Amino acid sequence: NLGGVDLPALGFGIGDVVLGEILKGKNLLRRDNPVIRVFILIAEETYRQQAMEVVQELRKREYVAVEYAFQTLKITKQFQYAEERGFDFVLIVDDKINHGQLELKDLSNRRQQTIQREYAWITITDTSRRKHKATD
Repeated sequence: NLGGVDLPALGFGIGDVVLGEILKGKNLLRRDNPVIRVFILIAEETYRQQAMEVVQELRKREYVAVEYAFQTLKITKQFQYAEERGFDFVLIVDDKINHGQLELKDLSNRRQQTIQREYAWITITDTSRRKHKATD
């Protein structure tokens, strides 16, 4: 009875944990491609629009989780955020973006390299695969 009106209804609810267990039980979860966590570091606000384009490009790919700072933060704070939350990589959008390049930092070994923006996804997945093979 809602507001004095007899209103029959039917509903359905399921939580993400339950859904995960159902998919796991039916062998529908892929385990061979772990999600790669990438944090987009925006070096200066003038690069935010270009950073958002990079975010969209990466989010179109499978097995990647992409985050960025919604508000203006110093570079050190952005790195700290990424490290504390266990990201695999930090993709730095700075003045190199104007030349089609980005900086990619692997947080597991602190190595940083300049990469071509158009090959960012390929470089990230290749680096991640090599890292996982080395630990297997």
